[in-house]
Amino acid sequence: TGGAFTKLLRLKKIGYNIDSLPTTPHIMKLIEEQGVKPDEMYKTFNMGVGFCVVASKDQADKIKSIFKKHNISNQEIGQITSKKGVFVNSIKIA
Repeated sequence: TGGAFTKLLRLKKIGYNIDSLPTTPHIMKLIEEQGVKPDEMYKTFNMGVGFCVVASKDQADKIKSIFKKHNISNQEIGQITSKKGVFVNSIKIA
């Protein structure tokens, strides 16, 4: 639907530091090589992340076990912060 990580801003009182993304899909690298800036890539595309589950740190293990039970791959990609905005590898994208 577009918007990628900017949709995380729906929860307006917190911010996100995304610093552990999965390997970027080859197609995304090709698009970036055509001149699309990194911040725009993360504003527009999901960069290989299917969806994000936002939860408190104390719920992470429980959420991972539910995914494992249903054979759904998952990965922690970042942390909630008090600094408002979305930061991907230290680049503010929203």
